[in-house]
Amino acid sequence: MTDRLSCCVPFCHRTRGDRKGDPLLPGMEWLCEEHWKLVPGRLKRRRAKLRRIAKRANDYCVDMGVERVDGLVWEKCKRHAIERAAGI
Repeated sequence: MTDRLSCCVPFCHRTRGDRKGDPLLPGMEWLCEEHWKLVPGRLKRRRAKLRRIAKRANDYCVDMGVERVDGLVWEKCKRHAIERAAGI
């Protein structure tokens, strides 16, 4: 059986497997489409902008800073999705 990745929202039974160009890695987290819709657009836009900056960055320090901030934004996205799914 292949490895599957579960949605971060508790009691959500959706999973995903390896994708072309986006393989599963240890420690990887994921929100299914239904719960990703619950995340505010401002957080999605901020995360997309950080990813664009990281793609263009040639400096290791800038890249590490962007990764740290992206991690914080991801945690906010995850928190919003879980709270909205629970009706909070």
